[in-house]
Amino acid sequence: MATKWWEKTVEYLFVAEATRSEKLSFLAPLDGAEERASDAIFSSDNRWLLIEFKRDLNSINDERKKFVRFADAKAALSSRSAHHHLIFGHIHDNQTSTLALDTATYFGGKATPLDLKAFLCSGVEITEFREYITTFTSFKRSAKGSDGGVVWDSLAAVVGVSSSSGQITRCMSLDNFALEHNLELNIKRHIEQEREFSKGLSL
Repeated sequence: MATKWWEKTVEYLFVAEATRSEKLSFLAPLDGAEERASDAIFSSDNRWLLIEFKRDLNSINDERKKFVRFADAKAALSSRSAHHHLIFGHIHDNQTSTLALDTATYFGGKATPLDLKAFLCSGVEITEFREYITTFTSFKRSAKGSDGGVVWDSLAAVVGVSSSSGQITRCMSLDNFALEHNLELNIKRHIEQEREFSKGLSL
């Protein structure tokens, strides 16, 4: 019988691999006062990555549907997206049905087996990361019937990595990261772009 797995399976496998590594520690998202304390400890030391978990290689094409114009987003961001990754699964051994992880940069990077240590070295500083997130979300479609909020129907995680120790120090959803860092993801310019694009299609 064929092995079945989902995006959540891929996310859990990534966490398990991070936890198993002898030189890495994995801290799940904290809450309340504890989370604020960890910010104070790691905010000046962290490098940040954006990870989107997909079921498999074929599922990656679904990402394009979430943009007003994917080509514009790729042109604007691909040269500075080395910290933005897709992680997805494949069957490594058909006899044992072992699931393995591959990774690729978001805007068309070549898929390679996940090397956790090398992967964690790709993070950027917080200022660059915030600017990237704000620009990236400006190209995304807004949810129908919402107040213009960006669609995040895939699993997206923000990971902070200590540049001195190489350890994962923070892990949270993209929405929680935006709230914690006062990022406004309901961008009016994005909504206006979508309206203009729709008008062009109807002409």
